[in-house]
Order: sequence, then structure tokens, then C-alpha cells
Amino acid sequence: MVSAFLQGSITKKITLVYTKGDNEIRIIEDISEKGLPETQNFVSEGENILVNNMKGMISPIFGGNMKALTWQDEELEVTIISSLDKAELLNITESFPEA
Repeated sequence: MVSAFLQGSITKKITLVYTKGDNEIRIIEDISEKGLPETQNFVSEGENILVNNMKGMISPIFGGNMKALTWQDEELEVTIISSLDKAELLNITESFPEA
């Protein structure tokens, strides 16, 4: 876990990397004490979706070869980066607790 100071607040970031052969999934969790998680700004366009009853966005990244699925509540922002399709990414989100 990495802690950092961001405009007077403390943020913590956890990155989990799962690999199988050439395939990789990255799960990034940002936690902020002031309720202002860092937003992953990979692209400005994406599809708004619901993730465990929270607003989220799925966006193509790295030339469309990968996707970033991001959602957040007041203190936690989670981003999953993978080449998996949308349905598979949403299945992964079911393992995360609802806020």
C-alpha cells in the first residue's frame, strides 16, 4: 500500500496485478480520507454504467486494446484495467462489496 499527501489529505493506493500467460488484469483502489479519490483520466469518453448500484464508466484505453472500468463511492475509487470484454469485467465487479 502506498500513502501520499494530496492537498492536505492522505490518500492510499493499492494495485493488484493478476497475470495468466500474456493476459493481465490490474485492479487499482484509491482511498481518500477527505472523500476525494483520484480519478483515472485515461480518456474523456466512455460508457456510463451501474456497478453494484454505483455510477461507473467503462472506457477504451491504449488504442482500444484494453478497457478501464472505474466506479467510486465517497472514499473509494476502483479501476479495473484489462483486455476482457464488458460482461467479464462486470462479473468481476460482483466480488466487490456494495457501499
